[in-house]
Amino acid sequence: MKPGRNILMSAVLTMLAAVSVASAEKTADFVRGGRAVSEIIVSQRAGEPELYAAQELQTWIGNITGAFVPVLKKCSGESNVKIFIGREFAAKDYRKDLGAIGGTDGFAVRTAREADGTTKIFVFGTVPRGTLHGVCELLERNTDIIWARPDPVIGTVYGRTENLPVKEADFIDIPKSRFRGWQWIYHSPAGETEWSSRNRMNRLGMDQPKFA
Repeated sequence: MKPGRNILMSAVLTMLAAVSVASAEKTADFVRGGRAVSEIIVSQRAGEPELYAAQELQTWIGNITGAFVPVLKKCSGESNVKIFIGREFAAKDYRKDLGAIGGTDGFAVRTAREADGTTKIFVFGTVPRGTLHGVCELLERNTDIIWARPDPVIGTVYGRTENLPVKEADFIDIPKSRFRGWQWIYHSPAGETEWSSRNRMNRLGMDQPKFA
């Protein structure tokens, strides 16, 4: 290979390496190497539904990765991924999304990256049930989890990993129907309420506070 080509090839490889490093620096993770590099934040005024949504996210990330992601009522000083649960955190910057969701139990998940490297993820609906649905969708888009059956022991299927990157955290979902559910769940035992809710069915358990 001629000297000129060697110089050109070296320059190209250097540029590609720089791009790779920059991309790696921008990568955000919920869990890395079995250790939580994220935290879940709920409002100081959070009610039972928002707290339940935060606990669902904490539980399933923990089951999948073995890592404990803390649920906090105030951000820590860590430069990590911060997941904000509930409408209160989105009211200022995501009014357009809230307006589009309207009075439905739809939801949005939005991501903002700060200059200091902090990644902020907002999960919200106009009603608490929408926020809970957003948590379930966030899990589905970033893991292989399937809420397959109502059985509390063997009903949920997922793989295990020590690394959980943030792959999708910028979307909105507005349901086209007010009520959703299979006919048979109308008469199901109360224990199946969680399974129904995780699958975005809302007919069962509508009167339970944590699904309000």
